[in-house]
Amino acid sequence: TAIRLLASTLSLIESFPPSDSKIFPQYIFKRIADLNTDTSLVVRIAFAETIASFAEISMRFLDISHAVRLYEVVGGSGAGGAGGSGNGNGIAGNGVVAASEGAANTSVFDDDITDLLDNKPKKKSLEPSDSGVESANSDAMLAAGRTVINSTYNADVAALHECVSRWVVHVTTDQSEHSSPTKRALLKDLPRLCNFFGLDGVMAFILPQILSFLNDRKDWQLRSSLFECLPSVCHIIGRAATEHYVLPCLETALVDAEETVVYTAINCLNRLIELNLLSRSMIIGVKTETDPTSSTSLLKKYGPLLIHPSTNIRHATATTVKVACDWVGFPDNQVFIVPLVQPFLRFQPSSRHLQSLDGIVKCLAKPWTRGKYQSELNKLHPTNSNTMSQTEWTSIGFHVQGTPENESIQIESTTKQFEESAELDVQSEAMLAYLKMVTRGRTKRATHKIDAIDKSLQG
Repeated sequence: TAIRLLASTLSLIESFPPSDSKIFPQYIFKRIADLNTDTSLVVRIAFAETIASFAEISMRFLDISHAVRLYEVVGGSGAGGAGGSGNGNGIAGNGVVAASEGAANTSVFDDDITDLLDNKPKKKSLEPSDSGVESANSDAMLAAGRTVINSTYNADVAALHECVSRWVVHVTTDQSEHSSPTKRALLKDLPRLCNFFGLDGVMAFILPQILSFLNDRKDWQLRSSLFECLPSVCHIIGRAATEHYVLPCLETALVDAEETVVYTAINCLNRLIELNLLSRSMIIGVKTETDPTSSTSLLKKYGPLLIHPSTNIRHATATTVKVACDWVGFPDNQVFIVPLVQPFLRFQPSSRHLQSLDGIVKCLAKPWTRGKYQSELNKLHPTNSNTMSQTEWTSIGFHVQGTPENESIQIESTTKQFEESAELDVQSEAMLAYLKMVTRGRTKRATHKIDAIDKSLQG
């Protein structure tokens, strides 16, 4: 489409005249803004896909134009606009601004301008001169350059942010029947949008809007797409914000009714651990003094996924164990992590088993069948809870009935059965606890958490 071709063409521009430095806010953005409300879904999707590209290119144009203005203030104005063949400092002949995206080792500006952009003091020459006047003039030019940048650059950046944020908010808050495809298109280039807005912009615009996607219970593909790109957002906001705002939403996805969403949420969790965006206490838990057996560990809470009927979910959860073991290292992986997942293992894993995903998968206990999983889930559904007794939810429940003469025999038999299946009982209790969370997620939408996060971020 034309909008994709425009974005691709603009990304290829390597030089432009100073008069075109504000072509985006003054011309391009005004011409394409109406595409956000176009009647054609294909056009709206194409526009959503290119928002990040337009934002990134506009910021590049702005950075280059302001850097050239700074160069002119410092002392290169005559060389740039005199119509020469170029000076190698970012201004080509006839006042054309170079906007090349060349190699990192090639600097567009000379050392003086680079130091000024980095807010470094200009190196003074050690050679004797009538430098009293020259030094004063140099300092005055540096001060004037900083004044120009500080007075206009921030305002221009804010104008770009405001324009792009309006587009983002319009896409993310669209409640029309076919709004999900445009939202998924926006998520494709989310890392570039995060780089454009920076930390403050992500916290103000991006994060509250994309977390609201979890309120759409009809489109599981949108929820799945969100968790595929969420690690890039967490990389910007850091560990504290990730644990406070993102992790509660991630946990709602781990008990989602759609297994594809659960799978992508587990992969998102794995990526967050690899990026060191979750604290040790979140992963392996913290035991309190009042109750040493209690733990808030994610591994313990969602360990039952290791015996989930879905092969993809089991392997993704095994990857979580592998990533956590690599993260804490030896011998902490044997001391802290293995006991958390022990109920779901066939045997005690060695250090060699914990070093590979295949080794961990070999240690896993037999998964629940699809029929058993669905049967227990149906029992826990609130519509049936009034007619079911509590003992029906457990796999180890017995009631001794009979005459006094055979009562002792029945007790001995039941005790032996209980001892043999004690480990299975722990496993079943953990899985049933997980199924209860799934049931609560199905019967009561967890929007109150997301709405509270949204209000907290915006407040």
